Amino acid sequence: MRHYQVQIARDHGFLTFPGFLDNHFIQENRKADIKYLRRMLRRYAIGSVIFAVAPDYQLKEMLKLKEEYPDVNWIFPLHSKDEDFSEFDWIGFPHRDTLRDYSLGWFLKATKGKKRWYLGFWNESNPYIAKKFDGLDTVIPSYYSTKLGKIWYNWNECETVNKYVERRELFTHNVIVFKLRILQVLDSNIEVPQLHEFIEERGETFG
Repeated sequence: MRHYQVQIARDHGFLTFPGFLDNHFIQENRKADIKYLRRMLRRYAIGSVIFAVAPDYQLKEMLKLKEEYPDVNWIFPLHSKDEDFSEFDWIGFPHRDTLRDYSLGWFLKATKGKKRWYLGFWNESNPYIAKKFDGLDTVIPSYYSTKLGKIWYNWNECETVNKYVERRELFTHNVIVFKLRILQVLDSNIEVPQLHEFIEERGETFG
């Protein structure tokens, strides 16, 4: 995110860098940028980093970082059913199904008693899934503003804007609207039937 985007997001109550620290995971080589992660931790960890994504697939490094920075809420990015996440309170669910070998239904059962984080939230087809998580991160406002040049109105509702509209103004609008929509989702009382239908359509078991 650009500096002005970070400030705007903060102004509207969102946790941004360095409060939330990503590990710059690269899908192609299945590695997180540990050097970057450590550099950011040395610079910001004390009192600034609240949540951080632990380095994917590297349990020893995860546990080492967790021990070195105990005040950080470490999110374990779960990719496989075989991974041992027992030492972590926060378990991350990757949005892309290509990054995991399990279903949403399995995840909800396997992480019962843990805190759940939706990694890369982008479920516009059924945003009510967010209610099953204790935290999430997303790039929806910045992606629509910066990459697409579109004004975001609602889940799966957007429109291309005039090229003369300032990106700062567009981003501010999208942040405010996203905040409104996600709060509507979290405050709603209709998530249970919608979630059951959504999961059953995909042959998953909901618990």
